Amino acid sequence: VICDILESQLGCFIGDAFDDFDHKAVAAASIAQVHFAKLKDGTKVAVKVQFPDVERFFHMDVATVSFALQLLGMGSQVKEIFATMQDQFRQEFDFTAEAEVMREVADQ
Repeated sequence: VICDILESQLGCFIGDAFDDFDHKAVAAASIAQVHFAKLKDGTKVAVKVQFPDVERFFHMDVATVSFALQLLGMGSQVKEIFATMQDQFRQEFDFTAEAEVMREVADQ
């Protein structure tokens, strides 16, 4: 599954992008897992792969809880909290922004 996701995102086979790719995850969290790999130029990298549909399920969960709270008459009380939470998670799901920060740190 991870290979399919990665190849779909890269637009090529894993072997075309990496000289070596460890299929066993070295770390995992709630939305992604990390694999070690080596680029064609020999650079060692960590590849973070988001689990399939995790972002879609998150938005469905937030919508469900928000709807339930509205039914209980608490919608207006938690509207700002949900907006902040959705913005924070939007940033968490944006791996390109995270990669840019990592590049900046590596360059220093």
